[in-house]
Amino acid sequence: MAEVSQQQLTAAGALGSQNLIDRYTRKKYIIRMNSVFKIRWDMVILVISVWNSFSIPIDIAFGPEIFEETPNVVVNHLIDIYFALDIILHFRTTIINEATGEEIKEPKLIALTYLKGRFIIDLLATVPFDTIFYGLLG
Repeated sequence: MAEVSQQQLTAAGALGSQNLIDRYTRKKYIIRMNSVFKIRWDMVILVISVWNSFSIPIDIAFGPEIFEETPNVVVNHLIDIYFALDIILHFRTTIINEATGEEIKEPKLIALTYLKGRFIIDLLATVPFDTIFYGLLG
């Protein structure tokens, strides 16, 4: 990473160039929580979650044959993969410090916060237990 003096950062800030400051101060492979990519990613997660909230209860309650057809099985596996990728992205997405309101960009602090928070819930929701048990019990 190129060395940038505080004076250059201050001058860039005075010009209102947050993008210039971000370019010199960003961490590698960190996704800003309010980036266009992350917002779009979260929208897809929302749509998938709504789909799952309807399809899973119907599958459990009625077990329609259409849910066992290849296209639906493939879609379900893709959804599982998408949720697994979401867990990985959570480890690399900035968070807001609740005390100061600042955006945290340190990977270790982001990971620790996620592990102490929603990680277990996300992991348990992502593991395809139905596929695992079907494979084990035949």
